[in-house]
Amino acid sequence: GKAASLQLSATDVDLGDILTYSASGLPEGLSINTETGLISGTITGALGTYPINAGADDGHGGTDSKSFNWVVTETTYSLTINVVGNGSVAKDPDQTSYLNGTEVTLTPVPATGWRLDHWSENVVDGKVAISGDTTVTVTFVQIEYSLTVNVAGNGTVTRDNPGPYHYGDVVNLTATPDMGWSFAGWSGDANGTTNPLSVTVNGNKAFTATFTVGVAPGAFNKTWPSSGVIGQPSNTTLYWGTSTGAGSYEYCYATSAAGCTNWTSTGTSKSVTLSGLSANTLYYWQARAVGGSGLFTYANGSPTTHWIFTTGTVPGAFS
Repeated sequence: GKAASLQLSATDVDLGDILTYSASGLPEGLSINTETGLISGTITGALGTYPINAGADDGHGGTDSKSFNWVVTETTYSLTINVVGNGSVAKDPDQTSYLNGTEVTLTPVPATGWRLDHWSENVVDGKVAISGDTTVTVTFVQIEYSLTVNVAGNGTVTRDNPGPYHYGDVVNLTATPDMGWSFAGWSGDANGTTNPLSVTVNGNKAFTATFTVGVAPGAFNKTWPSSGVIGQPSNTTLYWGTSTGAGSYEYCYATSAAGCTNWTSTGTSKSVTLSGLSANTLYYWQARAVGGSGLFTYANGSPTTHWIFTTGTVPGAFS
């Protein structure tokens, strides 16, 4: 059932002679144009090998002939698979060409993090029937994964990527405790206290950030200058004791108790030297220990337990 053609050609020494062509043994459905030598038609005969005897006659006794075999085989067709997205397709049977009517099973193989979305309409139940040269299209789409964060205790968790999430995406989770609370760690799809937590998405993820009530640093006292001391120099050093669990220390000083609100950190040092103090001036001072959860413990037990000292008189000029 496939069209076929073959052009016969010959030359004659007598250029004015008209050649007549002939061919015998042609498959059913083919015929020859005796004037042009073109064999053409649509083959309807059986498959097989047909011995052909072709000839040319110049009408003046000059003839020539050739024999050849015409092999009729069944027509094969191509199967083209177009892929949208990331993935591939396995064919069964896996051939470069197919006979008409062959049913080919198509198995989608999505890339990691992708899934089959749909086939073109000529694929039914994962199979396509070959009908001429055939083209199919498979569409893969990225899988969207969930990332769930739960909180136990008082605090918040922020993420630097709001989603949607696909395979290979990176999300950083940052746990921030409320005042007086501390971050205790992660559970679920992560363990430990790493903060921020870097998460590489490779499936649905769930995390719980646990916050616990913070513990204030231990009690401690100021040591020098003692409260009520007078005659202190303009460069006076303040000292205080150790607070267990303190991450750092802060101090304040002012010429009134109400004005002692400007807190300055000394890091882990338990002393600080004040410079350029005014002469004959009463100063109030206080120290506090800072815990990891942001809780404070004030020296001598209370934020209002200020100690005071008075600077001395700067000696006058002399000669």
